[in-house]
Amino acid sequence: MKKLFGAFVVLLMTVTFISAANAAPRHSIDFSGKKIIKLAVVPYVNTSGETASYVLDSLKAGYTDYYANEGFRVIPTEDMEKALVQSEYNEFDNMLATESVLKNIAEKTKSDIVIAMEIDEIDTFREDAFPKVKITAKVKLIYEIYKKSEDKFYQFKIATSYDNKATLADVGPKHAVKSALDKALDRGNHRVIEIINRKEKKQQ
Repeated sequence: MKKLFGAFVVLLMTVTFISAANAAPRHSIDFSGKKIIKLAVVPYVNTSGETASYVLDSLKAGYTDYYANEGFRVIPTEDMEKALVQSEYNEFDNMLATESVLKNIAEKTKSDIVIAMEIDEIDTFREDAFPKVKITAKVKLIYEIYKKSEDKFYQFKIATSYDNKATLADVGPKHAVKSALDKALDRGNHRVIEIINRKEKKQQ
């Protein structure tokens, strides 16, 4: 009976350990394994003119909420708003944050990484070929990253497109735009995480 109870305890501890390991954040630890990465996510700037609800939903999932959902320690909204004001940045000016603003935000929030993103372009093009119609969506995103440990700024652009062929009855921009935008956000996030996890070059 004691042996059976002991085996049950070992099994229970094993299951608990596995569950805890699976629940651990996927990207929150850097290569040294000693430091939790803190991110400051600047509200995105949308200069594309596209404000459909499905666009805003994709931006929320693929940018605003993405890093917290991936396990990073993201600076709370209230603290971010305070840091933006102190850095003299107004998101309603619809301008991507400058390098000096990103650096100020890092200092005021004690963040390791500061991320800013602009939706520069969301365009659709229609091509009729009866009885079907092709809708092509093109998306361009611009990212600005400040990495405190390197005191370095990174900027990159992501451009994607998606073709949606449908019958005249089903035609519409939603599927093409959402697919192109989701693909662009996925590529952008992949690049951001590459920068975060990048090993610093040792001084010669």
